[in-house]
Amino acid sequence: MTFFQFLGTCEIAFLYMFVGLGVFLTFRVLCFPDLTVDGTFTLGAALSAYVTLMHDAPFSSLAIAFIGGMVMGALTAFLHFRFKIVPLMAGIIVMTALYSLNMRVMGGPNVSILGHDSIFSFLERQGFSAFETKLGVLFLFLAGVFMLLYGFLKTMTGLALRAIGNNQEAARYQGVPVERLTLLGVGLSNGLVALGGALFLQTQGFADVNMGLGTVIMGLAALTIGEILMPQSVLFLGLFSAVAGTLLYRCFVAAALNIKFLGLSPSDLNLITAFLVILSFAYKHKVSRARGVSC
Repeated sequence: MTFFQFLGTCEIAFLYMFVGLGVFLTFRVLCFPDLTVDGTFTLGAALSAYVTLMHDAPFSSLAIAFIGGMVMGALTAFLHFRFKIVPLMAGIIVMTALYSLNMRVMGGPNVSILGHDSIFSFLERQGFSAFETKLGVLFLFLAGVFMLLYGFLKTMTGLALRAIGNNQEAARYQGVPVERLTLLGVGLSNGLVALGGALFLQTQGFADVNMGLGTVIMGLAALTIGEILMPQSVLFLGLFSAVAGTLLYRCFVAAALNIKFLGLSPSDLNLITAFLVILSFAYKHKVSRARGVSC
């Protein structure tokens, strides 16, 4: 992989790091297996495209995408608590509904914002190259979201969310409003994922109704790879493992696609992802058995 290919990999990794943080929030903090992210990633891109095309407000489109993702995530948690639907099934139901909703928002199976201002247009008009602008702005967005999420999880509300993930019944016994905070946590997770989808649209200039397919598996792959390298006993390192794991995951994928004798193409991305997930889980299981703890 050349240096410029690595920078291109970093650009894509920055976008999916929002997914990694969202998956960390549901799967690790709340222990709530959520598949809604496959739909909310596309929803974020669709809402961002709609606002950008209709109102020429790319920055406002990011906020609307985040709110839209939060609403859909909260809906998944609501279905779980109100109708006793298991989290995986609730996520599948909302994800399925989002496929049609995303088509309606985009007005078709795909949409493009080429020819309209993006969140990078102002800096590009000041003479900065498109590549430098995208990397810099995405890094600033990511750093800001990372620190805000870290700070939130250190608050009393954040500690209550972590308590729910550790032992829901014990948290309920201590007076923690489990249902309300789970709605908040799952909503926040999907809001982050939708923000990643909106930034994907702003960066790449297009969105497709199938762009979110396999997003949750990508997030899990990145999360598991990061956890292999970093301890999870410290909150900051847990969050950072989701970010670092995403970068490593994208590097592994790029390297696999560039190994000519493997004969892989971009259409094999999900196959590579599944293989990486299996390898990472197998390694974690082996390490856990050697330490005498459950995986």
